[in-house]
Amino acid sequence: RKGFSSNLIHNYFLNSQIEENSEIRKFQNDLKTTLQDLIIASEYPKSTIELNFEVIEYNGYLLTHLLNTASFALQLAGLKLYDCLISSTTVNKQ
Repeated sequence: RKGFSSNLIHNYFLNSQIEENSEIRKFQNDLKTTLQDLIIASEYPKSTIELNFEVIEYNGYLLTHLLNTASFALQLAGLKLYDCLISSTTVNKQ
């Protein structure tokens, strides 16, 4: 679909664990794929919806946090959505 983009900006001044551009592109693609199906695009036919993220710290659960933040931001902005997205990560510590 057209009209949706996400930009992931990592702040390298703090915790620089995301070093590969390919990893950043993968996060951007996962965000776009997930979130573009959440928005009722027919309500915004001539609009581009853009989300920008600035990652200050990376603890290994970045996609979960980005999806929750994006879902909340879209709801807070008043966009019409098909559903509310909630993401979680399960950690098995043995």
